[in-house]
Amino acid sequence: MIEAGQLLTLDSLKTYGGLSMAVIAVTNSLSMAFGWKPKWLGLVVSLAICISLQALMSNQASGLVFFLASLNAFLIYFTAIGGNAVAGAAVSTGAAVRQAEVGGTQSAVGKLRTTDYRSRGMRFFQPWL
Repeated sequence: MIEAGQLLTLDSLKTYGGLSMAVIAVTNSLSMAFGWKPKWLGLVVSLAICISLQALMSNQASGLVFFLASLNAFLIYFTAIGGNAVAGAAVSTGAAVRQAEVGGTQSAVGKLRTTDYRSRGMRFFQPWL
């Protein structure tokens, strides 16, 4: 059973890492589910999350507060790009190592697993830029 502390919560979304993870998860999920691959999707997601959280958590609605939330959204977006690229490289490297371990050929299970998504150029951790 999954414990509540293992999932994203409002407290974890108040952290830099939690926001970055949320942007990666939402952007990659939208990309996989709908086949969307625009370069700006992650930026829109980070802007929506940061501005929404600022509106929910702040009792003042000045322009400066939302301007700072927008700047933070850009920082979160850049962090999410880096995290997504590192995770994608780790997944790609791991697949290459597994393929090399079985003598340069994929096992039947590996072929079944990779045929659906990789043959169509779809991976969860794919580059955004």
